[in-house]
Amino acid sequence: MVQLHKILFSMTLVLLGGCNLTVSNNGGGTVISGDDRINCGNMCQAQYSGSQVVVLQPEPEPGYRFDHWEGACSGVDNCEVTIGQTSGDKTVEAFFAPIQTLALGGWHSCALDQGEVTCWGADNSDIAEGQATVPDNLSDVVAISSGGTHSCALDALGVSCWGENTNGQTNVPDTLVNPRSISAGYFASCAIDDAGLQCWGADVFDWGQNDVPTDLQNPRVVSAGWQRTCVIDDTGLRCWGRSWARDDDPEDTPDLVNPRSVVEGTYHTCAIDDNGVHCWGHNDYGQSTVPDGLVNPRTVALGIYFTCVLDDNGVTCWGADSYGITQVPDTIVDPNYLAAEFSHACVWENDEITCWGGNTAGQIDGPSELSGNTQD
Repeated sequence: MVQLHKILFSMTLVLLGGCNLTVSNNGGGTVISGDDRINCGNMCQAQYSGSQVVVLQPEPEPGYRFDHWEGACSGVDNCEVTIGQTSGDKTVEAFFAPIQTLALGGWHSCALDQGEVTCWGADNSDIAEGQATVPDNLSDVVAISSGGTHSCALDALGVSCWGENTNGQTNVPDTLVNPRSISAGYFASCAIDDAGLQCWGADVFDWGQNDVPTDLQNPRVVSAGWQRTCVIDDTGLRCWGRSWARDDDPEDTPDLVNPRSVVEGTYHTCAIDDNGVHCWGHNDYGQSTVPDGLVNPRTVALGIYFTCVLDDNGVTCWGADSYGITQVPDTIVDPNYLAAEFSHACVWENDEITCWGGNTAGQIDGPSELSGNTQD
């Protein structure tokens, strides 16, 4: 009888106290819960007595991305844990990873790996002086972007640009306050900061690509191209500058549903929204005709006359097949990042870089410590 009382007493304590949800991560971000009871950068715990579903959401720090869950959740989507008096204690582990990104110019390429930037390809006065020479004062870089013949990086000190400066595109203004997003176009560069959007460089041929609208509302994505600039803000997609759309081309700036990314190219533009990938502008080689069969597209990248997308199937490219650019190397199996420019494209995969397409200045010949297979 005494033993039975002890068991009943222990069960009562469990029911009264509830069960614990423990969340930990390996660094590089924070995990928060929808009920605001979990908010931790290392490890935290909350106790739940009534049965309920707790939704956990990862928030990566600058320079990191969310990689996956382990424990009571798996995969990469938001974690939903059912916990309460009788569920038992549960543990969730969140894993973040350093960002690996790519930025391609016309004749050069750059890679960002764990805060360090490496560039290769043309780096002489025949094309543009210094476009592959990374400034030595960069530290813990969190974002990079490349245009035709210049590049920009964002680190703890702000924005730095290098390469061709004929039009002032590398002259970063000292008026930026807490910049958080950058885009290097062809003749100009742009950054989103606390004040909104700023662009600098030449407004070549009076196309108006630097004429930032004064009524932007909370801009969060910017893409500077050759003749236009596009932004996603609270009202949707906004583009300004010269439009190259013609009567026989896809509609200029279509209606989009919750657009989340946009890329402004040389002669065409593409965006991803709730309904998938949309492209418009010139379509001479079918570069603006999005193929069927894309599944959960994550990234769209543009060359002059071609388009590439990274989705659940891998990488798909279409349009003009100059330099074999639409023939994605079959060695690419599970890429996690895609970039493209004039005539070449590159992907990150398993800590290696694979590039293919035009190689007139060594732009697909990445350094051995970064590059995987290359294809001329």
